[in-house]
Amino acid sequence: MTSASNTPGVAVQDTALLQASASAPGKIILFGEHAVVYGYRAVAAALSDLRVHVDVNLTGARGEVHFCLEDLKCEVTGLQPLRRTFSVGDMVAHLGDLGAEDAMATRGAIEMRAPSKADMEAVETYLEHVTGFAKQALAPLVFLVASIFLPALAGSGHGICISVRSAGLPVGAGLGSSAALSVASAAALLRLLCLTSGGAKAEVDANSNADATACRPSRCWLSCINEWAYAAEVISTGHPSGIDNTVSCYGAAVECRKNVNNPSDTKITRVAGFPALRILVTDTCVKKKSTASLVAAVRKMRGESPEMTRAVDDVFQAMEACTDGFLGLADRNTEAFSSSSPLSEPKASRLQHLVRMNHGLLNAIGVGHPALDAICFITRNHGFETKLTGAGKKQRARLCLFPGVSSSLSRRRWRLRLHCA
Repeated sequence: MTSASNTPGVAVQDTALLQASASAPGKIILFGEHAVVYGYRAVAAALSDLRVHVDVNLTGARGEVHFCLEDLKCEVTGLQPLRRTFSVGDMVAHLGDLGAEDAMATRGAIEMRAPSKADMEAVETYLEHVTGFAKQALAPLVFLVASIFLPALAGSGHGICISVRSAGLPVGAGLGSSAALSVASAAALLRLLCLTSGGAKAEVDANSNADATACRPSRCWLSCINEWAYAAEVISTGHPSGIDNTVSCYGAAVECRKNVNNPSDTKITRVAGFPALRILVTDTCVKKKSTASLVAAVRKMRGESPEMTRAVDDVFQAMEACTDGFLGLADRNTEAFSSSSPLSEPKASRLQHLVRMNHGLLNAIGVGHPALDAICFITRNHGFETKLTGAGKKQRARLCLFPGVSSSLSRRRWRLRLHCA
């Protein structure tokens, strides 16, 4: 989380040029796709080089909230960037009840209030004139602004400008762009609120340099940011698992298990000693199917007969064994959540086997695609295993890369018109 100003204790009326910035990574499912829906373990990890950046500027724009989403097109003109401006007074009139009552809690962070059904309906009604991707992106942003910063803007005569840009993280590709947007936006808004509050200053990690341009929030602040990001995801998707925002907020990897009797109850545990991995995400250019339709297809197949249920569950158990095998590669001798040390050769070989087996198991339940298998064939000939990531039959495949990959692999990939994410 970064700030263009390190001056604390400045009253709102004197802060027309204050700025706060934050970035957050996307996520990728490493092992356990589809099986996680039925209560089996899965592992997700942060894509540290694919991020969403958010800049929030306090302006003298006479009470306006301006959004600029650089990677989205206007649904009316079809041109980039997508821009929207809202009146602070209008937002107060329609969304004023979303504002947190206690602007600054003891820990220096505004306390998150989970959005109610009425809150969700209020945001939906306020954006009823917006459609498509624009609405999906603006809804969590409008909620966060109304909840975190609107009380500070009301009656101040100031406005804010929120600029969003992607650093290589594709939108709508199942790589956690929505959660990354929520995390980065919550972090930037909370930081700016601290700078304009005349008091609290966002804490940073004890191991980071507080005077540096970029710093990592403290554990306490990360927890607060993650709570707000989850609330924004509720506005965006209705029933998020919490996996995407947790990975994006904390980084490294998490192990997750869903309670099938209570879908909103997902146990998420950060993985200590997560090994350093180089991951290449490729695009098959295949027209994607929705995650919901693919999950429904697997559910239908599983429910065809008791025998099919047992067969599919056996596949899921084998997938969980692959997940457990991957978790066994973590360095159990460290409490750190990420390790800079590369995998040893025996562990790297074991990972390749696990990747190949997991992809085969996903093919067994019908979520593969010939284009994905073509990627697997090419990379296997170069000594590297690949698997699909996410729901399947979509655009993405994951490739584990280790030092020594040949340039011919890259050339062959482009001949097949596969695009790196």
